[in-house]
Amino acid sequence: MLHFMNATGRFRVLMIALIAVGSLSLTACKSETNYFATDSASSGDGGSGDTPTASTGFRIRLKAKTGVEGFLHKFGDIAAACEVPLVDKDTPTAINCMLNMMEYDLWFHGFTYEVNVPAGFCEYIEETPYYSWDSLPGVAPAAASITTLDGAITACNADGVAGTFAVGGTTCTVGEGTFTAAGGFKCDYDYTTPTGRGPNCCTGTTELALTTQTTVLDPPGVTSVTTALTINQQGKFANCIESPMTYLEETEWPKNADGIATGIIIELAGNQLTRTQKVLSPIAAFELDKRDLGYSTSFLAGMHDWAAYAADASTWSTARQRPRPLRPLRDKGPNGDWSTGSTINGFDGSYVFSCLGPAGELRHRIRLYANEWNTVEDYQAFKTDGVASAVDPSRGGLSGVDCSAVNTGIGSTCNSFWGLQDIIDDPDGANGNATLWFFPDDWRRARPTQ
Repeated sequence: MLHFMNATGRFRVLMIALIAVGSLSLTACKSETNYFATDSASSGDGGSGDTPTASTGFRIRLKAKTGVEGFLHKFGDIAAACEVPLVDKDTPTAINCMLNMMEYDLWFHGFTYEVNVPAGFCEYIEETPYYSWDSLPGVAPAAASITTLDGAITACNADGVAGTFAVGGTTCTVGEGTFTAAGGFKCDYDYTTPTGRGPNCCTGTTELALTTQTTVLDPPGVTSVTTALTINQQGKFANCIESPMTYLEETEWPKNADGIATGIIIELAGNQLTRTQKVLSPIAAFELDKRDLGYSTSFLAGMHDWAAYAADASTWSTARQRPRPLRPLRDKGPNGDWSTGSTINGFDGSYVFSCLGPAGELRHRIRLYANEWNTVEDYQAFKTDGVASAVDPSRGGLSGVDCSAVNTGIGSTCNSFWGLQDIIDDPDGANGNATLWFFPDDWRRARPTQ
């Protein structure tokens, strides 16, 4: 079901199809009060910019917060506003924009953006929030067989691939989990524990053939009984999807039946729109007791592959290497190495603003990528000169050696929180190096140490 509001604030209801990723769907949004303070939004150069007027284009700006650094610009030019100009109203335009904030500020405060649409520019605006995978979801094996002798596993396989026995045959590990001799199964995508708060992101049903063999003495021999068992997983992919909008109140952003933030549609009917929207920070979600604390900015910041951006901002969209939280490709599969697993939908890493015509035609689109900066030096250098190749948002190393000397002698790291660049995917995009940080796993990860 889709709720959307028109320019007068009146709600309508329609039925629509589900979109990708589980059961995500567009749904209702109660809009915030439309307001704008002239001193609270930045243009491309970080200044206050001008108040939206009839001559202002379709644009996104950052609502500034006193004492918190941040600036927003069009890709490739820090002096260019994130805007489709009014003169381009009839020329279909798609642009990428970047919001820059230092990592602790972003982690602590989140941010608030402003959307402005001139009159006569769009009939509808679609806003799609940023999504990522916090942990790897997956589908349990479809078929498996286990043979035990006197309570010890002697043979097992899942989806045609043999497993590995533990000492004594008490368990057998396969590509996507562990079987017990009694026919139980702990899925690798089920992160719940008796004392932990991890999510259960394992779906699917396993049809298990359990053959129980028992040694008998009189007469000597072995009896064998095969039992068909059905193991139904209780998790769902949605449990591993992260979006900062998910943790807002329903009055601030809508959710679907799984509790995940959805996209919203605003009907303009040719009218002008100016509205602001807050994006919740990790610590704010924690303080609301809606989420574990977590030490990653990937919760709300999707910018990645700085090398590709520095090489050519105009080709970044196609040249970039997406990190696994945005493009997991597939789960572990029977071999346990991501090469033959079930397909998993990926994400773009942006907040998307689409300007539509009356027939649903896409007139204009703005993608906003939030970028976290590990050091003051790199951030200020980029804000001043805009030379991407001369800086590194994800700089590591020791404070006082590789970044600010404020903490000389303490030995802390320049990198305070996990960002997507820290967990970038491996180049082949399929078989992963298990020693890398593929997913934030915010529910269990400590802070970076280097």
